[in-house]
Amino acid sequence: MLPSCSLPAGAASSFSRAAVAVAVVGSWLVPPWVVLIAGLVAGLPHGAVDHLVPRWWLGARAPWMLLVVSVYAATAAASYLAFRTWPVAAVALFLAVSAWHFASGETGFADLRAGRALAGRRLRAVGHVVAVLALPVLLHPDGVLPLLRVVVDAPVELPPGSGTAVAVAAVVGLLVVAGVLATDLSRGRRAEAVDLGLLVLLAVLVHPLAAFGVYFGAWHSVRHLARTLVDDPGNARLLADGRLGAALRRFAVSAALPTLASLLLVGALVVAADGWRGFASEYLALLAGLTVPHLVTVAWADRRRAAASSAVTVQQPPVRAGVRVAARGPRPPW
Repeated sequence: MLPSCSLPAGAASSFSRAAVAVAVVGSWLVPPWVVLIAGLVAGLPHGAVDHLVPRWWLGARAPWMLLVVSVYAATAAASYLAFRTWPVAAVALFLAVSAWHFASGETGFADLRAGRALAGRRLRAVGHVVAVLALPVLLHPDGVLPLLRVVVDAPVELPPGSGTAVAVAAVVGLLVVAGVLATDLSRGRRAEAVDLGLLVLLAVLVHPLAAFGVYFGAWHSVRHLARTLVDDPGNARLLADGRLGAALRRFAVSAALPTLASLLLVGALVVAADGWRGFASEYLALLAGLTVPHLVTVAWADRRRAAASSAVTVQQPPVRAGVRVAARGPRPPW
């Protein structure tokens, strides 16, 4: 595997695993709402350079970039308004697209870490979604219902007599992740198995709000950052020379203004909100608004990665008499 890939991927793996281990051991020391909000705020910078992604892949310049930023902002505003106007439908749709985003991000990161061409792995994607989103809700429904009540601003309760169905669904979910774990181990994908096992422990042992805060702020966002560092062509020489700190500083400079703008919005919500519940409701709607264009940007970039990977696979140079002939063609960023 290329050093430029292994350096950020290895660092992201170590950090995210350590964060989950700490959460499993000591999350009870901090209120779940505090961990959730802290994780959501900590994860804000991971999408702060989305406006640069088209330039990395297409070489777009200032006028075109202005259009990209404008569309991004308009999509975020429309998503926020939809979340506030039709909260129940918006939450359902948001959870569905978020599940897909988290799963594709995790499988993409696993491919990056292993030095493989980008390829969706449906079974592992399903296991990841079950561990991150389904198990926390099914195992700790009483911990999730207060958050849903805040988001939709309405009483939300489990239907009478649904306890058995929830318990059965939880058992099915555990069996699904057990099957994915067994498949990973049988195919020699021990790193993926360790990751999934840690996320299952997080779902089982930690309050669901705290679990998602840790996952979003210290797992998903950090691993997305590793992929972002590799995609940025300006980091190619830095990562090849082992200068991860310099690459992170480059990202921090690019992400500073968008992150600051997001934090100022959060501060305005704190001032204007009517109490803790009002702030949480508005902040989650704001986060959803920012997330939708981020999902679209990441999905587009993943398609570019997959196309580049396929092109390299098809154009592998032939071997003649034990000598590999050089071939020209597009190369993926990792």
